[in-house]
Amino acid sequence: SWAVSAPDGGATPADFGTTTPLTTFPTGSITIPAGSDQMATISIPIYDDDMAEGAEAFTVRLTQASGGVADYNDEAITARIALSDPSLTLRGPDAPLTASSRLVVDEGGANAYTVALSAPPQSPVTVVIKSNHRDVTATPSTLTFTRMNYAMPQTVTVNAAKDGDGRNEAAMLTHTLTDADGVIIEEIGRVSVFVSDPEPDDDDDGDGDAAVGADGGVALLGRSCG
Repeated sequence: SWAVSAPDGGATPADFGTTTPLTTFPTGSITIPAGSDQMATISIPIYDDDMAEGAEAFTVRLTQASGGVADYNDEAITARIALSDPSLTLRGPDAPLTASSRLVVDEGGANAYTVALSAPPQSPVTVVIKSNHRDVTATPSTLTFTRMNYAMPQTVTVNAAKDGDGRNEAAMLTHTLTDADGVIIEEIGRVSVFVSDPEPDDDDDGDGDAAVGADGGVALLGRSCG
């Protein structure tokens, strides 16, 4: 026989099930024929709810083992339920930020966007924000969301340091969800940042001069510095 249990603060019976959540932890039994070297599989259904949860631990323990597998009695394994479909709501000063949009920051200046969760977390979760460009920073670099504040937008200020190279540049801000123990669940969103240099290099040497495109937008002629 086998049975699922969980420590305080870990998974609950409602985390298990197929079409509806369970009210008690799942149990079951497996049989291995005498003299067989085959493996037995324990399948545990995880219920796909709409909660933005951190990783939750649970334990599967073997009990009442007999016959040739008696030595495995009371053996246990611990597993974690990871968040299956996390999502962030990202919004710039004028419109939502999507995979095809970008946040524009003047070099030496700052801009801002807001972050919220699309669903309430069962336990507090943290969004860790990192930049791939040394001159582009996000403040604060961590945001904590709970069941009470998950839908309340939190503001992130993006600063672009002045470097004097006369080039427009690009950066990427990644957003990683972690649980209360700091365990990384997964990356759940990115913000593309375009750094506009107010003093572009116009000596026609290919070092990232800026030009005005046909639609009035900014075209980057040189390479981006990541």
